[in-house]
Amino acid sequence: MCVPKIYWGWVVLVASVSVRTLVHGIVGSYGEFLVVFSHVFQGSGMTLLGWIGAMAYGLVNAATPLLLIPYRTIGGRRTVFLGVFIASIGLAVSGTTHDPTDIFFTYGILTGMGMLLINIPPFFLMDMYFPLESKYHVMTTSMLMCTLPLGSLSFNPITNYMLHTMGWKITFSTYAVALFILGCICASTFRTRAIEDISPDNDDERLTSAENGEVKVKEEPQIRRRVMILLAVVWFFTKLFKATAYFGPFFVLVKHLETLGVPQAKGALAMTIVSSAELFGRAVTSVFGDKYAKGKFLYLYAICTFLLGLENFAGAYGTTFTHMVLYGAALGLTGGPVIAGVFTTCAEVYDGPYVHELFTICRVGLGSGMILGAVLAGAIFDATGSYHYMFYMNFGIFMLTSLMYTSIAVLRNILIRGQKKEDFFQHPMKPLETSLKKVPFEESSSSSFSDNQDPNEK
Repeated sequence: MCVPKIYWGWVVLVASVSVRTLVHGIVGSYGEFLVVFSHVFQGSGMTLLGWIGAMAYGLVNAATPLLLIPYRTIGGRRTVFLGVFIASIGLAVSGTTHDPTDIFFTYGILTGMGMLLINIPPFFLMDMYFPLESKYHVMTTSMLMCTLPLGSLSFNPITNYMLHTMGWKITFSTYAVALFILGCICASTFRTRAIEDISPDNDDERLTSAENGEVKVKEEPQIRRRVMILLAVVWFFTKLFKATAYFGPFFVLVKHLETLGVPQAKGALAMTIVSSAELFGRAVTSVFGDKYAKGKFLYLYAICTFLLGLENFAGAYGTTFTHMVLYGAALGLTGGPVIAGVFTTCAEVYDGPYVHELFTICRVGLGSGMILGAVLAGAIFDATGSYHYMFYMNFGIFMLTSLMYTSIAVLRNILIRGQKKEDFFQHPMKPLETSLKKVPFEESSSSSFSDNQDPNEK
């Protein structure tokens, strides 16, 4: 009996989702640690305690340029192995100290840097196995973004239970062991795409699109440097502002509910509901994004961030558990598409090229915004004793972000496409005009797909 060969990209996808779920489950459940730390370290302000979790989560994104150094030097698989080792040590050491300043360095910085090395390479691997023209591109890259709510949904109640039964030190140590074991197993599957791998889009089309012993290599279209810099700067600040307003409530919702008189266990239930809503929004984007949203994500982002602004304005008036759960559920459903399609949206800014560079800029903005959002929320709490004014701040930021997403689409259409008077929705993704250059098949395969370097680094 002939067993059909499994496309290795699917194996990498399963491994990537598994390890990223654990990563986001650990760092995403810091809100549970925050409540415990607020009672254990009563002499420390909420700004410092919030800064610990924000730093870990922020580094996972903001330090992406640093990731490129090991990734392009030792390859994706070895980079993930290195990240597993560093993050496991950071978690283990965090369980041996009793000083929030020490935890800031062991968890916030050391664990955060390790998580960075684990978290980002799967995107580049998915782009390698399922490139932009693939009918599975949005689905596979968006599924990676589903791991944040999936991790929070799974690990918030687990973390809450472990904290109350084993204590926060043993919880850190347990997560260190779990990350090391699962991380090593998943990283072992992260090989680069080989010549013999057959694309699931076309059983007769190989990685190199070889025709009669030759391959066609696409050259990047020429875009004026001035235009590239302008769009890159606007793109960075758009992601910075969006992350500042979006992630702050996720970090502090459990604590905010506690200030409203809601028990911590019930607050953890609220986070479970919120994460479920966000997971649903991201999953829907993953399933239908390739067919309905590819090439239109910038417009979708502008609409969703406008709605997120209105939801935060309404959230400012929430005073009960039910009100805040409804707010969180709406936040998750509306924010799901905004987060899920982030990698694909990077291809829309320049209408195709420089996706990895724009993704790096995007992650820096997201990470910086996560840190800034948590710090601002903590500062508001320290100054007023409540997170109430955070929602008004988020309302203004989201409205500004909606305008910025719209401006990126307009600038792209005018400066790159030249569509000054065309209907923007009629041709959402103008095909790239590329010149074709033929190179020998052997030369391309040996230079682009070596064992130690990922081909998408070219």
